Amino acid sequence: MIWQGGGENVLVVSHGGLLNTVLRELMGVQHGWFAFEDTRFANLRLSRTSQTVLLTGVNLGPHLAE
Repeated sequence: MIWQGGGENVLVVSHGGLLNTVLRELMGVQHGWFAFEDTRFANLRLSRTSQTVLLTGVNLGPHLAE
């Protein structure tokens, strides 16, 4: 549904384990782990024309005080 959706931005809020499963599926890898600390997020760019994924950041937290 993400590939076929009409929106420009999609927000998915979930536990890190499920996000890892989604990221592995989108990236087309069977093994690997993306580390997520509390309230952190990942950025991806999806191309609907070529159905490719560019992972631009993982475990980002600019909203948190240093």
